[in-house]
Amino acid sequence: MCETDTPCSERPDGYYQDRDTQCRQYYFCQRGEKLQTLTCRGSKIFDGRTCVPPDSYTCPTGVDDVDAAASENCIVRHCEPACAKGGFFADYDSGCEQYHFCIDGKQSTLSCSANYVFNGELCVPKASYYCPRYCTPPESC
Repeated sequence: MCETDTPCSERPDGYYQDRDTQCRQYYFCQRGEKLQTLTCRGSKIFDGRTCVPPDSYTCPTGVDDVDAAASENCIVRHCEPACAKGGFFADYDSGCEQYHFCIDGKQSTLSCSANYVFNGELCVPKASYYCPRYCTPPESC
């Protein structure tokens, strides 16, 4: 019997760390299927949201199983100023229904239309994107 690669069968849509690679790789799940595997450049590792230097995040140890999905698919809340860098940023506390545009340290908050969420680039139907959630409440900063 062949072993199949089905790490997404019981998981909500989203990005997941590949613990077998000490978080150097991560993969995207959608509708129970593993759509793609990605690799962080250089020595960076995936923290659940983005590729970061290995000295700023510790990859969880242990088995990469479905029971760990709930805690694994949350992202670390970074307590930096809201507009420390420019660009568009999803507001995970709003379930991605809102997003922020930052330019020259100034922040504008925008909202997607009803039943749409911001996927990091544009507003898409809510059913087509799993918005990450933070592992800690807003008061933790």
